[in-house]
Amino acid sequence: MAELLRQGQASERDVDTATARVTMDDLNGTVSGKLQVLFPAAGGWNFFWTPKEGDHVVVSKLPNGTQEGYVIGKVYTGNKMPQGGEPNIILIVSDDGKNVVKFDADNGTLDLIVDQTASIKCNALNIEVKKDLTIKSETADITVEKKATIKAESADIETKKETNIKCESAIIDASKSAEIKSPDIKMDSAKAKITGGNLEVGGTAAPTGTGPFCGLPACLITGAPHVGDKVAGT
Repeated sequence: MAELLRQGQASERDVDTATARVTMDDLNGTVSGKLQVLFPAAGGWNFFWTPKEGDHVVVSKLPNGTQEGYVIGKVYTGNKMPQGGEPNIILIVSDDGKNVVKFDADNGTLDLIVDQTASIKCNALNIEVKKDLTIKSETADITVEKKATIKAESADIETKKETNIKCESAIIDASKSAEIKSPDIKMDSAKAKITGGNLEVGGTAAPTGTGPFCGLPACLITGAPHVGDKVAGT
């Protein structure tokens, strides 16, 4: 049978074995052995963690002394209050407050704030947004080896500098409107097809030899330039 719960400060941790030593406040600073850290788990998902040195923790000691037991969890201290002062949310936040994962059960929202670099790696990715999707970035590199599908009612992608999109196959399906704004956009593809009513370019399009009378640079009657079914030049 375990003893009563005790409180102390983590003095050493081992991330390989998920254990920590704890200095007991109520045992005149006695340092425990390596205590196993308990962690939440659901199905095949595990939330691994170890307290860092100085964290206030609660431990449950086994009756055979100070060498065996469990670290149950951290204690709320200082400005690290539960749920960030909001009801009905699950909050994962770094000590400096710059990295946040927030699930809000009342509003059905998810906030993901990463101050450094975030990576998403998966075998297949489908993003479906019922209303609006906005992506803003200084630079963006999107590389898809096979296929990427984005479906939305409306989508805005805005970058301040450069956007590179490289993929084997890409589909962007917007039922209303899609806008891509950037000073410099590069699209590298062996074949590109645009289906729509009209295509407007900033300059003139040179004849390609595939359309009616396309061998002639200009119409003999109106003097307008001839173009084929493909656009070449700007």
